[in-house]
Amino acid sequence: MIELGLIDEVKYAEELGLEHLLREPPQLMVSLMGNIRRARAAVTQLPENLQVAVPLGTNHPVSIGQLRNDDGGTTRFVSNLEAVGTVNPQGEAEPITPKDEGGMFAQEERDGGTLRNVDNLHQTLVADASGSFFQAQSVPVLDLIVHEKSTGAIYLVPNILADAFCRDALNAVLTGTQHRNNIDLRRLRRLR
Repeated sequence: MIELGLIDEVKYAEELGLEHLLREPPQLMVSLMGNIRRARAAVTQLPENLQVAVPLGTNHPVSIGQLRNDDGGTTRFVSNLEAVGTVNPQGEAEPITPKDEGGMFAQEERDGGTLRNVDNLHQTLVADASGSFFQAQSVPVLDLIVHEKSTGAIYLVPNILADAFCRDALNAVLTGTQHRNNIDLRRLRRLR
């Protein structure tokens, strides 16, 4: 092919920084999709409008980074914090329900382990892995309403990557640590 002028030179993938093309696709994705399907099936067994609390900062069985835009964002929360709601685009507090989780898990499954262009979530521009905005992308984020179990305090935590929260929701469903939320979010005033 060189003599025919079809190519200039033969290079190994490593020489061009293309090592990832030599690796077997990780089996992780198969198990990830299985976990997403199991969690989705589990939440369909719950009453649609049950208000649930999702423990934050989890890393098992779905670990940080398995969902494409999950940078571990919720792991900075201490273990006594749980998500009890979100803020909708109109600035109103809404509880987290199995219906919401089922929709989120279905979207993750359709998108191959990531949330993209999701209704009711706002988008934020993030830099690529090099820290440059040249290859920036928009990713879905949400504003979480967080309950601190030890003090009873309620916090608004803005711009959480939706995939990081989805990891925590998947783990809560798969490990059975999600529980009924008894906090009345109607008492919260407009949050945006």
